[in-house]
Amino acid sequence: MVVLEGGVIYFFWKTIKSFKSEMMDVLSARQLKNLAEHKYKRDGEYTMLEPLLQPFWNWTVSKCPLWWAPNAITFIGLMINIFTSLLIVIYNPDNVQKSPSWTHFAAATGVFVYQTMDSIDGKQARRTNTASPLGELFDHGCDAVSTVVLVVASLIHCRLELEYLMLLTCGAYMAFYLAHWVTYCTGALKFGKFDVVEMQFLMIAGFLMSGVFGEEIWLMQVPMLGVALNKVLVATVVLGGIFQALPAFHTIFIKGGVGRNGSTVADTSVLFPVFPIFTVLALTVVIAKKSEPSGDIYTQYPCIYLFTFGFLFAKVACKLIVAHMCKSELPYWDSIYFGPALLFLNQYFDFFFPEKYVLFIATVYTLLNLCHYSHAVSSQICEHLGIYCFSIQKRPASAAAPTTTSGKSLSRTISTRQHAAKKATADGKKHK
Repeated sequence: MVVLEGGVIYFFWKTIKSFKSEMMDVLSARQLKNLAEHKYKRDGEYTMLEPLLQPFWNWTVSKCPLWWAPNAITFIGLMINIFTSLLIVIYNPDNVQKSPSWTHFAAATGVFVYQTMDSIDGKQARRTNTASPLGELFDHGCDAVSTVVLVVASLIHCRLELEYLMLLTCGAYMAFYLAHWVTYCTGALKFGKFDVVEMQFLMIAGFLMSGVFGEEIWLMQVPMLGVALNKVLVATVVLGGIFQALPAFHTIFIKGGVGRNGSTVADTSVLFPVFPIFTVLALTVVIAKKSEPSGDIYTQYPCIYLFTFGFLFAKVACKLIVAHMCKSELPYWDSIYFGPALLFLNQYFDFFFPEKYVLFIATVYTLLNLCHYSHAVSSQICEHLGIYCFSIQKRPASAAAPTTTSGKSLSRTISTRQHAAKKATADGKKHK
């Protein structure tokens, strides 16, 4: 008991310390310097569908006005995707009710729009000569957030039991994290023949099936197999995920990274990134299991519950992407853990507060924490690179001056040192 209480106190102390550090500059001067020098690397040829879609993407980007910033394209696509996916969740928040057919058509459209805009943002950046490391980071960050919302919506309408819903959701989080874990080790984002684009089109097909035939189609028995269609979906996704994960595990645990002695691009251990994602997955499962005596918040509010831990996953994934692009150590402790910690402590003290209210507070907190981190990182990078996030215009020279670790302008610091050196030389001549 004493050990557990000591562990809880230590956990809160580290979390509060992380929160204080995020109130200041999120990225150090060294991280900003490495980020400015970062170059995007891709490992692998086109996926199965990319060659077929390239003409459509090229035509679409040619219709975009030249004043339209690439990050604005990505962000608008993300907002459309989130809005259309949430329509299904709003009508079926507890995985018991049915969503109208039009919500499935809207969700399918939202995925297609996001997939298209996510594919042309890089083309628009090259077209307007505004490519930057911020664009890559912003793109991957939006993908992480989209994964949280889209995966829940795409599984809810399949009428899956809650156990399978959590299994596939955690599997999707792990798959996204694993791809960037490999990137952190090798320095290049690896693509296979069946990758994100193909998975997005499968989600579109699933939404269209529910829209045309109704959600009941997923409960239909498959001939010869004698099991429901949604169970076949679960088995297919699990086997496909294992097949996709094996090469990644081989790279991480056997082949090693490109750093010294097989380390990551930041010369850190290739094994350490397992701890943040393990913490996310463990908290997701354990808190749901321990909630059962009080009414089981996961059973009553499965979507809100998965969104809460999804926001936690999104920030952990974003920090891994930042660590790769900045060639820096991946931090373990983070202020966003305070949200799940509220649920854990409430369970520890025999559900002192109604658990659903604690869940709602944790959801709002994790979302705001993720938004704060995203805004802080984007703003700091924009200031360092002398650019705007949603505009192709350059910042004025005075506003784009990089800063030192103390927060002072780097150019001002250099100018002050040069002036002092000249004054010292002049004084020396006078003394002679």
